[in-house]
Amino acid sequence: TCGGVGHLGLRARRPVPGRILQSQALEGGKKTLQEIVAAIEATQAPSGGWYHGRRVELNRYGEFTAPTNLCLLTLAQAQEAGVKVNPKVIEKGVTFLMDSSGPDGAIGYSPKAGQKGFGEAGRNGSSILVFLALGKEKDPFFPLMIDYFRKRLPTLEKGHASALLHLMTGALGNSVLGNDDWNRFWDMFGGAIVERQAKDGAIAPPVGEELRPEAGQANCEQGDRALATQALVLLLPEGKL
Repeated sequence: TCGGVGHLGLRARRPVPGRILQSQALEGGKKTLQEIVAAIEATQAPSGGWYHGRRVELNRYGEFTAPTNLCLLTLAQAQEAGVKVNPKVIEKGVTFLMDSSGPDGAIGYSPKAGQKGFGEAGRNGSSILVFLALGKEKDPFFPLMIDYFRKRLPTLEKGHASALLHLMTGALGNSVLGNDDWNRFWDMFGGAIVERQAKDGAIAPPVGEELRPEAGQANCEQGDRALATQALVLLLPEGKL
């Protein structure tokens, strides 16, 4: 799965902390960014969405919105950093998101029957980032997306499969909507992150939904991934990400 978290230059909203992709470009990393963009563009499915990644055993699920959001965000930020991006790839990706959505503002799992409109707060959080990164905040669907995100926020850590991914994208979504939204997120989840930290510095993951061992998910939320993800969340208020 591709991911990009950079400076979004948000219009009339709190800027997303950090300038990861921009700093890479300034340091002569445009060639690397172009290679990343080329890989993302090459792996886009005909539907406009993206898969989990290159591991074949994961792609039996088909393309869906979680990796699609992250790939679109990466493309948008690479484009802002001055890297050439095929606009048709972005257009197809956004269409995939919209085809997955419900009338209430939910970004569903995919456009497939039974998955369309099946929303969760974490997916909406990353879709909010994508729309802002692409300058689509005037789209009539955007306020519906934000409203759904806010209403479902208490369920954030129960998002499908990865509580850590939902926690991260939910944190980022709240961070760009302003101080009131961030403070609400922190009241719900921030203190709990701190409380989960052990004496050795490790941070246990949130409980999340019950993971399926047969799908190889039993240990994927533990260890370094849990520490790194939640450390990034803790850095957001400091403008470090």
